[in-house]
Amino acid sequence: MSDTFTILNCGTHYDENNHDVIADLARNRMKGKETKDWMINPGPGSKASARLVAESQPFRVYGVVGRVLTGVDPSTALMGSARLYGDTAGLGMKLNVQRTLGLIRQRKPPAINMVGWSRGAITCLMIANELQADPALAATPLNAFLFDPVPGPKWGNPWNWLRENCVSVPPNIKDCAVIFMEDANTLSQRLLMAPLVDVFYPDPDGNLPTQFFKYPLPGPHCAAVEDTREFRQSRIIGQHLCHTFLMEHDTDLKDPQILRSPADVCNHYAALEVYLRTLAERGGVRFKEIENPVRDSGYFVNRHNLDQFQKAFPNFFPLRADQLQAQLAFIKAKAPMVYELFKTVKIGGSPKVNLIERQVAVHVGHRATIRSAPVSIGMRRF
Repeated sequence: MSDTFTILNCGTHYDENNHDVIADLARNRMKGKETKDWMINPGPGSKASARLVAESQPFRVYGVVGRVLTGVDPSTALMGSARLYGDTAGLGMKLNVQRTLGLIRQRKPPAINMVGWSRGAITCLMIANELQADPALAATPLNAFLFDPVPGPKWGNPWNWLRENCVSVPPNIKDCAVIFMEDANTLSQRLLMAPLVDVFYPDPDGNLPTQFFKYPLPGPHCAAVEDTREFRQSRIIGQHLCHTFLMEHDTDLKDPQILRSPADVCNHYAALEVYLRTLAERGGVRFKEIENPVRDSGYFVNRHNLDQFQKAFPNFFPLRADQLQAQLAFIKAKAPMVYELFKTVKIGGSPKVNLIERQVAVHVGHRATIRSAPVSIGMRRF
């Protein structure tokens, strides 16, 4: 067993009893013993979080005018009040940090990996900042995989975005991978679940100790962590990236859900791209605030998709006319969904089925877009 300690942080309203990627890790994937080799923190607003809040401190039940109510069962009122404050103000996050620090001080692990979604991703940053502030623990290396980090409602409660330990990446985080969801289309989603973005795009000349890996993915806030009918491929890709990241950083997993090859990864990305075309035809809007130079290429979902395509099909760029049939057959055999995507690419409003025309579109019509994305994004073996 690895000596690396792994921390799982659930999102708002979620705990280990849900069916998302975080809960699945706790129930089905983690090797070793809970609290010895790994731990899971419930998300604010969940029943499990409310119980921990009740057990940790006296809980007083207040009425709408601020008067303490009598004759009210605290455990009953708690499930409403604590969950409400968990949703709006993140009640329970600070307690999760305190519980985690207590266990780390007891365990003294040589390295720590963290995974979190939404406010759970912010909890990862809070834990890292507290460890950085502790002279006895500041040197412990951390790695973090964050699913769509959201501090909380940005306009309803700005305090969520003003606490430095919630919205900063300390230097003890060595590798930080972040998935950003691009399809928070409704006004309520944008107000309540706007992701924390800027801190993961630091000044490239800043010589920071943290290495960042960013993965914009299509879908609403939950799509990379749990199944949604339209964006099921985002969950498959998100889980693949998360499990690969953990195993690369010495977390032991049972039956990791890792895609077999770069071609397999491209197949799932292609299925997303096909759906995105239908979404665009219906007037869907992508979340443009998240940096993604290849978003509008029509061929690739993100830089990771492009990188995996070039690994799977290294001879595709540039493609000569006499290579067309061989390359087409090779792609069809290894990644049939990619083949179908290439057949249905639309250029100038009309369908094009000739792969050479697609090649022209990539290298001429979309040269600025595609060439702005580096061939390698730094994911060593992803």
